[in-house]
Amino acid sequence: MDDLTRHTATMRAAQAPRLEGAAAGDTACSQDSSEARQRFSTLSAQRPESGDPALSSAIEGRTPEEWNDELLVAYEELQAAQDELCKQNEELQSARLELEAERQRYMELFDSAPDGYLVTDGRGVVQAANRQAATLLDAPQQSLSGKPLANYVEHEYRDELHRLLQRLREGEQNVPQRAELCLRPHSGKPFDASVTVATVQGSDGQPGEAGLRWLIRDITDRKRVEAELYRSQQEFRALVEHAPDIIARFDRELRYRYVNPAGEEVYHVPREQLLDKTIHELGMPEEVGAALEKEMRAVFESGEQRTVQLTFQAKGNEYHYETRLAPEFAPDGTVQSLLAVGRNVTDRVRGMHELELQRARLRAVIENAPVAIMVADEQARIVLANPAVTSVFGQQPPYGEPFTRRTDLGLLHPDGTPYEAHELPLVRTVFEGQILRDLEMILVLPDGQRRSILANSAPIADEIKITGAIAIFQDITEREQTHEILQRYTQRLQLLREVDQGILAARSAEEIAEKALPRARQVLPCRRASVAIFDFETGKARLLGVDSATETAMGQGQELLLEGSWPIRQLARGEVYAGSDACAVANESLLARKLCEEGIHAFACVPLLAEGRLLGTLNLGLESRTPLTPDQLEVAGQLADALAIGIQQARLHEEVKRRAQDLEISVARRTAALQASEARFRTVFEDSATGIALLDFEGRIIATNPALQRMLDYSARELLARTFDELTHPEDVAPGHALYEELMAGKRAHYHIEKRYIRRDGSIVWVRPNVSLVRRTRGGPQYAIKTVEDITEQKKTQEALIQAEKLTIAGQLGASMAHEINNPLQAVIGCLGLAEESLSEGGDAGLYLRIAREELRRAARIVAQLRDLHRRSSPEEQVPVDLNEVLDQVLVLVRKQMETRGVEVTWERADELPRVMAVPDRIRQVFLNVVLNAADAMPEGGRLEIQMERVSEPGGVRASFADTGIGIGPQEIKEIWEPFHSTKPEGLGLGMFIVRRIVTEHKGDIQIESEVGKGTTVTVWLPLRQGNAIQRPQPGAGPLAQEEEV
Repeated sequence: MDDLTRHTATMRAAQAPRLEGAAAGDTACSQDSSEARQRFSTLSAQRPESGDPALSSAIEGRTPEEWNDELLVAYEELQAAQDELCKQNEELQSARLELEAERQRYMELFDSAPDGYLVTDGRGVVQAANRQAATLLDAPQQSLSGKPLANYVEHEYRDELHRLLQRLREGEQNVPQRAELCLRPHSGKPFDASVTVATVQGSDGQPGEAGLRWLIRDITDRKRVEAELYRSQQEFRALVEHAPDIIARFDRELRYRYVNPAGEEVYHVPREQLLDKTIHELGMPEEVGAALEKEMRAVFESGEQRTVQLTFQAKGNEYHYETRLAPEFAPDGTVQSLLAVGRNVTDRVRGMHELELQRARLRAVIENAPVAIMVADEQARIVLANPAVTSVFGQQPPYGEPFTRRTDLGLLHPDGTPYEAHELPLVRTVFEGQILRDLEMILVLPDGQRRSILANSAPIADEIKITGAIAIFQDITEREQTHEILQRYTQRLQLLREVDQGILAARSAEEIAEKALPRARQVLPCRRASVAIFDFETGKARLLGVDSATETAMGQGQELLLEGSWPIRQLARGEVYAGSDACAVANESLLARKLCEEGIHAFACVPLLAEGRLLGTLNLGLESRTPLTPDQLEVAGQLADALAIGIQQARLHEEVKRRAQDLEISVARRTAALQASEARFRTVFEDSATGIALLDFEGRIIATNPALQRMLDYSARELLARTFDELTHPEDVAPGHALYEELMAGKRAHYHIEKRYIRRDGSIVWVRPNVSLVRRTRGGPQYAIKTVEDITEQKKTQEALIQAEKLTIAGQLGASMAHEINNPLQAVIGCLGLAEESLSEGGDAGLYLRIAREELRRAARIVAQLRDLHRRSSPEEQVPVDLNEVLDQVLVLVRKQMETRGVEVTWERADELPRVMAVPDRIRQVFLNVVLNAADAMPEGGRLEIQMERVSEPGGVRASFADTGIGIGPQEIKEIWEPFHSTKPEGLGLGMFIVRRIVTEHKGDIQIESEVGKGTTVTVWLPLRQGNAIQRPQPGAGPLAQEEEV
């Protein structure tokens, strides 16, 4: 027993460190091997101890070897379990490291993903975000945690976000949901985003309780690309739809499946009617249709493109079409349809024909061109030359022979060096491709004569190489000679230009002479040049300026007598006064004597003429006795003209300055007058009893006077910027609005109309507005002026009169009396108004007062006549009457009324019109009634044309009144002569009845012709009085001479 005990103790002591190390290695290792350790511990605890009867009893019957073997077995089991556990522990540690590495890779992938990733709870509150999500939302990555995703969604898309979360809660949680939202970064521009969201699954593969994962992609570029693609599609569709070529698609049965609008132009039917039909069914000519269908079937069979040329007749014209047929393949490689593009090449074919005509014309031009034209081939051989080649070169062109072999053409460089063969224009152009322009050459003819030649050459080439050249040779000998002459003139003109510039820059006549005279000495061969100005009132000439090569006693400012110095008459005719020997004529001319004293012999005096008036002379003292050549005299004349114009301009400038001062004074006076006029207008505007308003282009009120404000019961501030449409009765708005638009469009100068306005308290006021257009200085509309007359009482009076008229015939007779009397009374009122205006303007009102008195007398006679309407009144005495004067008086009476109504009256006083026997008042009443009726027939304005003439058969005077009014119907014409019949609601029906009665009493006749909508013509004929015809007064002789045309 002692040996067993010692052995067991030894084994336990030896294994203890290993067991402790195993136990300390990992808690999992000790837990998993608990069963083996428990067994080992039990056996170890049961080791035999001396003196322990219980243990001795427990192992009784076992030998120490058996006990040791069992203990060793238990230890080996424990060792094996420990090794297994350590191995598992290492695998676990490795798995943990791999898991951590995988997690790290996931986080790196999550954080570096190109798309935005978010993890939120079920309510959409962010728990984690990668860098791209933070970049998209423009916020620090860590600051996103704990914030609702809705904070970064545009307001109008938040409902979509809530619906997305609702679908996740109500639908299958493991099915991702997608949506497109507009996200707004923390501080940036909103962008379109595609959002995919799904639930976060747990380790068991089941959806998490509340976690969501979000994939966010910026689709702004995609949206832009989609929009661009859509735009491209629309552009392509528009291109096809609006293409001038016919674009169509055919199926294998050769039926239309699509055709663009251009196809309608061929068949002249809507393209919808072309679909599902063949070209034969649509009426294409049989021969053309058969050829086209044959080519179409060939495309379907071969799968290759084809081009077809079609020609057919339609509507008497020949048309040419070029059609391109292209196959459209199915996925299996078969041709499923055919695309046809047809282009109308009629113009091109006609153009080719025209090109042939142009070629023929070109050949004709070449043949008849005045310049030499030669065409060479690619070997520089002449293949074409026109007849001018022979006349320019003096020999026949060398057809078929290369130019490189010709050395006898006699062509020289401008410096006289002969041309080598390879230097000739045609040769250089053919072999080097050079384009030569305006190459100057010298041609020596066989007779030795020299000509200047200008050569131009250009290659003729196809797409690959030069096939020839064309050269044009022009004889410019005469042009060169002309050029030399022009050079001399150019130099001369340059000097004249400098003289003109000096004259223009000068500020006085003296400065003009100072600048011009040195140039004169440069242009002309003279030692001395001076300008003399003539003063015919004093008979003296003053030297305005002198330029001399030597000292002179006749300097600037010196005065000479005109008489005996210059031949004035000769100079006034524009002739030059010249002499070759000043000393020889010294006794005849003081100027010549002065020049002779200074050693100058030959001289010339060129007149300075401006607007035909002699101002003075340009005096030239020549260097020799040789007189000036015609060219030099021409230059001197041009210089003299420039000097004359400059001196005249200097004088005019002084005159303009003086007149400008006078104008400033005049403007100041007129400005004061204008201010006074404006003050008078303001007084009239403010104090007028008639309402006045100024309106802008849109009809808004600019200003109103007190009378209008009282009429409408509004203040000036309340009316400002309002329109009269706002104040008008709704039933009266449209007519006035249309008339105002016509006024502002320039279709009428003014208009008047009757309408109703609504006052502040809602009451109605009847008014008669008269609107006129005020134009700007350049003719455009500036504003409108509107005068408003209150006719409320007049309307009430009219209604009362109409009502009273209907009571009884007696009442009608009484009303008719008022009506007939009203005409002269209105005439009296009009004349009094005209008299008042005439007096206010300082004129004579006597004429208007006399007419008013006569009208009052006529009113008295009308009362007597109406009283005895059905009784024959006593005849009045007839006297010779000048109908021109009667009509003059009538037009004076109605002038204002016609202007108010916008009626234009045209009448030309008849010459040599005889007098008629008549009662003047009665005839005046006839004319007045007819004119007033015409005015009533033109409420919107119009034209009244009056003609008066003598007629022979029957002898008398005929007066016709033609208006452009509303006209009278046939039935109304029959009834117009009846008493109390009127075509106007407010009329009494007695006017034309009395007119006819008056004409009949004068043995005359009256006729009416009318057409509804076009106008009415009233013709009055009165018999002649035997006697002499009257003479038309001279303009301004009579008091009514200015009223001949109203």
